[in-house]
Amino acid sequence: MATLSSPGIGTGFKVTETVQSLVAAEREPFDKKKLAAENKLTEQISGLGKLKSALSDLDDTIFDLKLPTTFSKRQVDYSSDFFTAEAGSAASVSSYDVQVNKVAAGQKVTTGPIDASAAIGSGTLEIRSLGLNKGFSIAVEAGQTINDIAAQINGSSANFGVTASVVKGDSGSYLTLSSNQTGDNSVLSLNVTDSDGFLHDDSGLSQLAFSYGETRSNQTFNAGESFAVGSFDISNGTDTATISVLAGETIEQVVDKINAAGINVTASLEDDNAGGFKLVYQSSNDYGNHQVAITSADASMSKLLKSHEYANFTENTAASKAQITLNGSIVVTSETNTFENAVAGLSLEVKKAHDATASDNIKINLDKGSTEEAVKKFVESYNEMFAVVAELTQVNEDGTAGQLVGDSTIRTMMNQLRGALGGIVTIDKFSTQSLASIGIKTERDGTLSLNEATLTKQLNSNFEQFGALFAGDEGIGKALSNVVSEYKGIGGIVESKIKSATSSIDRINEERTDFDERMGRYEARLFSQFTTMDLLVSQLQATGDYLTAQLDALSGINKKK
Repeated sequence: MATLSSPGIGTGFKVTETVQSLVAAEREPFDKKKLAAENKLTEQISGLGKLKSALSDLDDTIFDLKLPTTFSKRQVDYSSDFFTAEAGSAASVSSYDVQVNKVAAGQKVTTGPIDASAAIGSGTLEIRSLGLNKGFSIAVEAGQTINDIAAQINGSSANFGVTASVVKGDSGSYLTLSSNQTGDNSVLSLNVTDSDGFLHDDSGLSQLAFSYGETRSNQTFNAGESFAVGSFDISNGTDTATISVLAGETIEQVVDKINAAGINVTASLEDDNAGGFKLVYQSSNDYGNHQVAITSADASMSKLLKSHEYANFTENTAASKAQITLNGSIVVTSETNTFENAVAGLSLEVKKAHDATASDNIKINLDKGSTEEAVKKFVESYNEMFAVVAELTQVNEDGTAGQLVGDSTIRTMMNQLRGALGGIVTIDKFSTQSLASIGIKTERDGTLSLNEATLTKQLNSNFEQFGALFAGDEGIGKALSNVVSEYKGIGGIVESKIKSATSSIDRINEERTDFDERMGRYEARLFSQFTTMDLLVSQLQATGDYLTAQLDALSGINKKK
């Protein structure tokens, strides 16, 4: 007898539908229970996220409240096109007259005309800063031009702020060097090691030698060259000496007399690589007081005459320091255009010089406005946080409820916050302060209100106490910060609850997976049982049909007899 391979075919019994209905009935309570739990946890996570966000916003505001500098700011009142000013908490309440005498500038120097297509020579070029006491060197190879040198200077990783550029003019190209520093920090020197061995021959790399203290005569002298009787004056900045020359004295003797003059000038005769010598002067005075010049009324001294000028470069912009005069008599100098220490807590940035008799006034006052703004911002921020808490914990008239209704965490947190808000802070042994005393009141609904008239009165009479009230060791700002940080911080109570709820959802998903596997086995078992039953019933039906047919056949035989 053949067996049936499709459930229900033999008997017409709906095995598949029956199994599916039984499985669905089995899993419906489980699914409903787990979905309800998951939805509740999801709502809790969402609510906790809103709470954490609101606490973070409040914490940002509280952060300023616990800083003493929030309540010691200064307001600077001035009107000037010649400087800008800022005052910190160290600045005393006062006023100052400020006259800008000079602004700081960076040195800029330019060579004479040079053929940009011609090789400049070879050797080593070291660029140094006087004030920074640092420098860097570049190697100049044979065949390189001033464009190559400019590129090397600008590309050096050790460059401390020197910009090289080549300007093309009618008479040739000019190498310009400028510093991004000011004052002495911008004073440059270019020390050359020329491969040809000569530094004063007006050729090769020595064409780029430069030092603020070094100048030289344009005249060429011969060894042993002598002079007629006469005298000349040599000056080095503000120092001057008169030197007498006797008939027949040589250039070497004149050099010795210059060196013995006691005005910080060293003179020397340097080989010009053409059979003669250049008279070179080196001033050891500070920059700005270093200009060497020689004057004389005697014709016999004409070859020695010189004004202050550099041999290879022109100083387009002299390095200068900034200088101001405070209150008409106190002169202050700065390497830069910023004055940080002239007045404690006051920073000045000068922009341009006043006329000789002009000045501008600066008034420094307590910045009560910023403190008032900080207090108002705190009240607003607290009320915004409170509105989020109310939304999360209230039960509405339509029966809907907030995502964290009944959560004991919020009740505990709000009790702690209210405790911090109601704190009384000891200012000194004679006085105390509280939020209520400066006009902040907790309303019946839990929000904060601010009496601005009371706040203004306290700012005018007890401004110095606001720092202790909010930012002192026992201040309200720190007390509030401790509570908020406990709940919203990394690893805090709110984050821990979010992690716990997330873990619970993960467990629900694991339970669903286990349940799905169990239901799969249950469904397979039902199919097996019903299929076996269906097959057995089908076989019984077939047997019954056979017996019926046999009986019918016997009945027919009997009738014939």
